[in-house]
Amino acid sequence: METVTESRWQELPGQLNATVAPDYRAQLAKRIASLMPHADQPDDVAMSLNSVRSLLQFLARHPELKCPEMTVTPSGDIYASWQKDRSCVFSVQFMDNGQARFVVLRLESAEQLSGLTSPVSLMATVAPLNVMAWAGNER
Repeated sequence: METVTESRWQELPGQLNATVAPDYRAQLAKRIASLMPHADQPDDVAMSLNSVRSLLQFLARHPELKCPEMTVTPSGDIYASWQKDRSCVFSVQFMDNGQARFVVLRLESAEQLSGLTSPVSLMATVAPLNVMAWAGNER
């Protein structure tokens, strides 16, 4: 797995500028930077470069999405999540192998959907649960 190192991190702002909606570019860059491993934190996990690229490409295809909350999984994948006051959750693990593992929970209607797909087909897969109604930007 190729990881996001300091030198690789320097390349990402250019990718952000070229792909991500201007509305939250700086916010997203700050969130990703906060996930970078710190030398004084030996338990920090290195992020997968493929996972970060996959996230950026997904957000470029879906500029209508709000900026997600993010964490790094123990395997180094980016885990992005969009929530509406805990009653609706859409979370995606952008895996190093290019796949996306996802879950959608809508507690008010007791609906849920989870699975594994490509980031390209992800929004079409979750569309029946109307994710964009609460994970998207208000226009």
